[in-house]
Amino acid sequence: MMKWVGVGLVVAIAGGLAVTNPSQEQYSQVAGQQLGNLLKDEACGAEGSSDRGAVGEFLGGQCRTLVDAITPELGRLIDGNTQRSNYGLASHFQTRISFEDSALAGLVQDLPTYEAAAVGVGTQVIIYRFEKR
Repeated sequence: MMKWVGVGLVVAIAGGLAVTNPSQEQYSQVAGQQLGNLLKDEACGAEGSSDRGAVGEFLGGQCRTLVDAITPELGRLIDGNTQRSNYGLASHFQTRISFEDSALAGLVQDLPTYEAAAVGVGTQVIIYRFEKR
């Protein structure tokens, strides 16, 4: 009897993970927010710092506001440059972004290529690598 309860519990957990496995859209939203934060530091300069990139110097105090405004576009950019491997219970996401071919090219042309890797389990997206190349 206990054996069947254990089997039923494992099946229920696996079913729950499969149903809540994050989609590529969910990943794109999380990664877009992370990329926006990275852009704020790279292009606008770290908050409270006088060390700004060329874009930050040009835009002054509006740089962070502008990055916040383009964050949805960042999510779409990520979505179009991501490969998802769906394993049913979890997903793996690989993203490579170069701004040279994006609608944002005029704004962030001096930024490097970014790469990200993440795992989606349950309702969570865990970005374990996010770096510039």
